[in-house]
Amino acid sequence: MKCYSKDDTDFSGLIDSIGMFFQIRDDLANLTSKEYSDSKSFCEDLTEGKFSYPIVKYFQKECNTERLMEILKQRTGDVQVKKEAINILEKTECFKMTNLKLLELKEHIFVEIENFGGNPYLEKLLDNLSKIVYS
Repeated sequence: MKCYSKDDTDFSGLIDSIGMFFQIRDDLANLTSKEYSDSKSFCEDLTEGKFSYPIVKYFQKECNTERLMEILKQRTGDVQVKKEAINILEKTECFKMTNLKLLELKEHIFVEIENFGGNPYLEKLLDNLSKIVYS
């Protein structure tokens, strides 16, 4: 689209931040949102053995990581095993750390939008995407 515009404003930082926000939000939703699990499956990222943002935070923070690693390697569909993994992440505040990162990113994105002159449509979109984020 840029080839059709004379505007040479570099939005890449804003776009990168929005992309990171959306990915981390998706990671959190996959592991914590009932609506998300109703539309896909319960904790699909665990079944796929993905190292999503909350899981990466866990491995960065904790020393005793064997059990969660074992669960990820299983790529299990067993709901009880997935609930155990969720419990591990909750007890170690990995969801809280993920939420804090999302709040930080959201604040940064809103400042960036304002620096570009504001965009009420983009702000509304981000507000709607942020509904999963604890305030």
